[in-house]
Amino acid sequence: MRIKKNSQEVLFDEGLPSNDVKTMYIEENALLIYWYIPEHQVNRADFTFFLARGAQLYFLTKLFSESSLSLNVYLQEIQASATICGYYRLHQTQQSTFKTVQHHQAPLTSSSLRLHGVLFDKAQADYYGTIVIDEGARFSKAAQSNKNFLFDAACAISMPNLEVKTNEVQCKHASAMGRVHDQQLFYVQSRGLSCDAAKKIFAEGFLQEVWSIVPDEILQTISKKT
Repeated sequence: MRIKKNSQEVLFDEGLPSNDVKTMYIEENALLIYWYIPEHQVNRADFTFFLARGAQLYFLTKLFSESSLSLNVYLQEIQASATICGYYRLHQTQQSTFKTVQHHQAPLTSSSLRLHGVLFDKAQADYYGTIVIDEGARFSKAAQSNKNFLFDAACAISMPNLEVKTNEVQCKHASAMGRVHDQQLFYVQSRGLSCDAAKKIFAEGFLQEVWSIVPDEILQTISKKT
């Protein structure tokens, strides 16, 4: 699929029950807002985006079930930019794997990824993210963040990776995971809430932080379409 030069598109994707493979080309100065919220119990998706000069991608997602998501973004020409943002919530023995690549192939390109997760019970999430900045991609900016909030016996693996082949770039990555202390849960429960309700408050507050890197006008555009 192609997003034509100088155009703007908003796409909503509810996923497929089997393997979902999509390749998209975003032409010069085009804008694509891609909203991915699969509705199936098990989701397997593979996305590849190619960005031309001045192209913009906003890939936004919410994942509420077992998933395998692979996302590859190639910033092929000058001033292309990509923002990847979303969260996942897993329960019981659900397991999900996320793999992302932000590949800068031209100068003055930018990418930012923020993927947060909340895991309950015995759920597990594995994240493998790579930022690649080619030798010819000087003055590029790239950021990547994966954070997990763990409850009960849940666990997570987070492995960010940088492959920077030139100087004069700004590149950073972050990975973190933590748990709510019993004292914090007790404090919230002392206000008359159940344990599950207290956990939900902590989880929702943590997940909503993920959208702060998305401009208000992009979020407003999505809300008008839904």
